[in-house]
Amino acid sequence: MIPVLLTVLFWSLSVVCATRAAQALGGGMANRWRLVIAIILLSLAMFAYGTLPSGQAWWWLIASGAVGLGLGDLAMYRGYELIGSRLIALLTQCLAAPIAGVLEWLWLGSHPGAGEIAWGCIALIGVGLALGPSARTSAHGGRLALGVAMGVCSAVGLAAAGVLTRSASAAGDGSGAVLAGFDGGLGAAFARNLGGAVLAFLGGWLLAMRVPRPDTGRHERRRGWWWLLGTAICGPTVGVACYQWALIEAPAATVHAILALVPVLVMPLAMWSEGDRPRPLAWLGAAIAVAGAAGVAICH
Repeated sequence: MIPVLLTVLFWSLSVVCATRAAQALGGGMANRWRLVIAIILLSLAMFAYGTLPSGQAWWWLIASGAVGLGLGDLAMYRGYELIGSRLIALLTQCLAAPIAGVLEWLWLGSHPGAGEIAWGCIALIGVGLALGPSARTSAHGGRLALGVAMGVCSAVGLAAAGVLTRSASAAGDGSGAVLAGFDGGLGAAFARNLGGAVLAFLGGWLLAMRVPRPDTGRHERRRGWWWLLGTAICGPTVGVACYQWALIEAPAATVHAILALVPVLVMPLAMWSEGDRPRPLAWLGAAIAVAGAAGVAICH
């Protein structure tokens, strides 16, 4: 429970910092450079305290980072620009739980029960309520549909990355045994950030060809780099290390169900940071979505 709750705390702070960084510097640029910062910080931590994975576990973690931190988070950071932190956090975290359950069923043979399916549907209903008419005021430039699509892609990337990480811990050559504990989480986070950085730079370069950088002033861009440092520390560094630690000790669907608490913490933080004041229907939808995601864990 402790590693999951730590992940909730750090990821909630990371979401708010990431939104401000993406809106100031552009989603692709923010995603790329926060991974570079994370790799540098994790490299220093690995010299002092950490266990580097090897064998099959290493390659599973590289793939997990490429899918989650590379492709999934590229979509997430683009979503931050379009619809802000509250809606992207809701989509990513609450949809990841049922998606992870389906992927574990297809990939690892962990069959979801009727209860998991029912609670997953409840989570979808809650997300739908939160994305109702009240959500349109949060979409920058009225681009709600594209922002929602980015949030769904982010959820798929997060869920798939979780399942791939579970595959790393169950590697047939026994290499996944070194991933236990926080020190193993640091090593896993380092490997995932390496895989994510490759896809983030490639995807960010392609995105930059189609999406112009935000038209912000020099002062706003300078502040954006401080927000970027904050999200790099709370997200792919300490946050992902705690996340890897949690995935070693619990199934991906259970971890993601508890991580559905992230949108709950993000909502008041977004009110402070972005001035985003959701309407009562959005609060109700978020509560139903979180309850549905938590129900997936209870039935797992």
